[in-house]
Amino acid sequence: MQPSIFRMVITAVALLAGCGVRAWGNQDLLPLIFRTGAEVTLQQGGISFSYSSGLVPERLEFAFGFASTDVEEGGFFLDSASLLLRPSGADSTVLVTADVSGTEWVPPSDLGPPPTLTLAIQPRTFPEEWGSGYTTRVAYSVSLELPEAFRRQSLSLTLQLFDNGDRRNSLAFLDDVLATPEPPFIELRSSAFPLGPFAREWLARHDPVLRTFRIDRPDRARFFCLRSDAAVTLKMLSPGPDVCQFSYTFASPTVELLGGASVAGPFDLVTNAVMDLTNRVIRVPANQAQRYFRLNGNVRARLVTPELEGETLVFRFVYSPPVFALQSSVDVCGPYADEPLTQWDPTRQLLTVPLEAARFYRIRSAGQPELEALPVYWEGQSLVIPYRPVAAGLNWSLSLEP
Repeated sequence: MQPSIFRMVITAVALLAGCGVRAWGNQDLLPLIFRTGAEVTLQQGGISFSYSSGLVPERLEFAFGFASTDVEEGGFFLDSASLLLRPSGADSTVLVTADVSGTEWVPPSDLGPPPTLTLAIQPRTFPEEWGSGYTTRVAYSVSLELPEAFRRQSLSLTLQLFDNGDRRNSLAFLDDVLATPEPPFIELRSSAFPLGPFAREWLARHDPVLRTFRIDRPDRARFFCLRSDAAVTLKMLSPGPDVCQFSYTFASPTVELLGGASVAGPFDLVTNAVMDLTNRVIRVPANQAQRYFRLNGNVRARLVTPELEGETLVFRFVYSPPVFALQSSVDVCGPYADEPLTQWDPTRQLLTVPLEAARFYRIRSAGQPELEALPVYWEGQSLVIPYRPVAAGLNWSLSLEP
């Protein structure tokens, strides 16, 4: 490992960034793979995350790798790969840079010492299908607990590959990117009729940082809406002659605690609950008449097992629910609400819920793949609901503003 070489490479990347290509994308583009020989000095692209108001990323996981046939020659720049993390409104931080002399994690830069980051790094097998014959091959699975300064509502992870132009082959990849909690799922949908049916606009170009969708102007009248698991509002900006642009905004999160004496309800607002949305804590007196609790609001959240602190019952909640939820209602037409006592067995694909009265159930998906319920059966005093992935669309809450 030669730190001096890495410092030269990082400086070169900063100076030559304007000579390369920029290919921002979303997770549909993964794995992101760059190879030298593209007739540009620097290739870069990455993943952008955009969160609704009140939500921020807390943990980031990804896979990174570099391979090369390059050789060390004194005084020459080497092909190199770097991975940069940039929160909104802040400078980029180099998480890792690699060349044939070695790999350096969170190296110093010309801007000063690097921030203190805790990385859990695990070597992994370099994918054979992405190329063989390289003399150097490294790959890692990485988990990063984001410090407070990095918990912004927009976050980007950028892969860069620097080509020194010596015609030797090098490759860099970024894959398996996951932010926890995950950003809200959102897509633009359209229909020829005001009431639908609506289908995804597959050619819509989504910018999650600017929170816009752009599509080629349709040759006939269309109606648009958003499909999302967050509270959003869609607005149409002034359409151009060839392109229509939409923007959307997230509503501020509202969370309230509902309580009931029976698992079947009814559930009413717990008026003496003390809400702390910043720390995600709810406190209620322990002598509540309610025995069962659930959350209500315009963001998807779930309660964590409560704790007793003296005469106070303390609930914690998280904004990272499963990608689907079991909902129930006393009427087949609704309204439906999440079942907070659901037990989930992902291995056997089973949902189990205690049942005290007749109810109607549905599964609401919050991403892909979508799910459907299979014939149910009894197990003791609980109802067991098998499920399976399907391609068909399910119920979604949509918001449309002309």
